[in-house]
Amino acid sequence: MHRFLRGCVALGLCSERTDGAFELTALGAKLRSDTPGPEYSLAILNGEEYAAAWNHLLQSVMTGETAFDHVFGESAWEHRQKHPELNQRFNTWLEKGAASAGQGLSQVYDFSRHKAAADIGGGEGALLSAVLQANPGMNGILFDQPHVIAVAQKKIESAALNARCQFVEGDFFNTVPSGADVFILKSILHDWDDEKCSVILRNCRAAMRPGQPLLVLEKIMPISVATRPSTVMGDLHMLAVTGGRERTIDEYRRLFDAAGFDLKKVTPLPTGHSVLETARTA
Repeated sequence: MHRFLRGCVALGLCSERTDGAFELTALGAKLRSDTPGPEYSLAILNGEEYAAAWNHLLQSVMTGETAFDHVFGESAWEHRQKHPELNQRFNTWLEKGAASAGQGLSQVYDFSRHKAAADIGGGEGALLSAVLQANPGMNGILFDQPHVIAVAQKKIESAALNARCQFVEGDFFNTVPSGADVFILKSILHDWDDEKCSVILRNCRAAMRPGQPLLVLEKIMPISVATRPSTVMGDLHMLAVTGGRERTIDEYRRLFDAAGFDLKKVTPLPTGHSVLETARTA
């Protein structure tokens, strides 16, 4: 244990006192299981899932297959559905970024003309909650799988937004609920290959009227690696874990065109995401 703690000092997780005892640094304290931040959840995901997939990244490079599926014998989504604790860690990790993205989205997009927003694959509702809080006159529809919605309902209720939010269970590969004026896809398309993205977009289109907006929040692949290396590494993570990819603006435009959407505007957010504002064609 002493040797391990010395290693933690070298990593900046602990400090060594003059009396020989060790204590957590501010960085180390973030990895406690009882802290409110997402770092502990990401550490668990890295250890239980991501490291194993990345260790077999060569499998993806050589075959184009998803390393995660090769290691675990199922997709990351199927694996987490069977392991509720890991699923909760995944959603906890996403929650902070989703809330920040929702706040940023409300600053750059005018929701005042809409009565209802639908967050498709919206997880536990952090983004939708931020949008509803910033737009008191609007209602929301949160759409995700049943095991996610069960947790989301409690979180939306704790934010006192239950009366303004409708919860719909389902799978966006089958259908998407109608009834909203604006639809949102945040960090969804980068999880999937072009064929599956086309299915998601076409299901969104089927739920929309001509001219209705679809707001897609994604990190845009830069032309030069040096411009945004974190997005490039995120693309490798998609290759290893989900089978998806980060895309350039032109690659997203081709997806939208094929699915019946016009890309109208691209606006960067402080979170590193960009809002790709599209509209359903006639």
